[in-house]
Amino acid sequence: AAMLILLDLAYFGNAFIQPSPIEEVYLKTPLVKYFKEDASFFRVLPEHPEILPEYLAGKYQIFNTLGYGSSRITFFDEFLDKGAGIVDNVHRDIKWGQLIVPKDRLETSYVAKMLGILNTKYIIARDPIDNEDFGLEAEVDEKLIYHNKKVLPRSFIVHRSLVFSDDQKGYREMQKESFDPSKTVIIEKGKGFDFKEDSGTKDDAKITFYSPQEIRVAAELGSPGYLILSESFFPGWEAFDNGVRREILRADGAIRSVQLDAGSHEVVFKYELPFFAGAVILSWATLIVFLISSLVCFFRFKRG
Repeated sequence: AAMLILLDLAYFGNAFIQPSPIEEVYLKTPLVKYFKEDASFFRVLPEHPEILPEYLAGKYQIFNTLGYGSSRITFFDEFLDKGAGIVDNVHRDIKWGQLIVPKDRLETSYVAKMLGILNTKYIIARDPIDNEDFGLEAEVDEKLIYHNKKVLPRSFIVHRSLVFSDDQKGYREMQKESFDPSKTVIIEKGKGFDFKEDSGTKDDAKITFYSPQEIRVAAELGSPGYLILSESFFPGWEAFDNGVRREILRADGAIRSVQLDAGSHEVVFKYELPFFAGAVILSWATLIVFLISSLVCFFRFKRG
């Protein structure tokens, strides 16, 4: 059946389906060209999904703070709602669909800091935003591009942790003016630490490889601390520090963290579902059975 469908599309459908050049489908809009000039790791937050369509953001690898699909990760969604406070009233109850960010939610005292934790460097709006933490950087294609003055890198090091098993209490702590996410991380379990920083050694955390299934970070710590990776905390991800498996902690309610000792580290994050290998074997077995069955039927028909 699958072969017949493919043959039908290839032979008969060709007369009716007129393919378009990929350059015409994925137009490099002025917004896309603007963001592609920035070679660093960053995310953008469009106040409305029509401003930067997800198919263009995905094609040109422009990371959208709100994601690309209609399904939303629970931890991340809670952070955007209870932490950053940018989820509109409709999508607070409906846990799917692209978010529309109300303009007044971008004018709170803590929203820039909370979005900065998610590596949100740019805000794209149609109308002016009244927030001193967002500096107007450019106007492109009748859209206002704001720079988040409190943006944090995609990966960085901190030496202090606070433990909050209740996410709501953790968010309230993070929203306080005194809380500095570049110095302190909120974790949900274990013990809080306040490691003394080594003033003689500069901390560093640089992403050396990035793909949907694997991320590698070269980290240097003068004293024990935490590597923070601003990527969604999600089951299936595993971390290896210089080849040794490490626990991934849920950091700041939604992202990833790994506790490290002083020294040089290569931390590899890999996405490996426990049942993935079994699913691959089952798929190959199914394909082999299908091919054998097809050959048996073919020779029986030929003899008959």
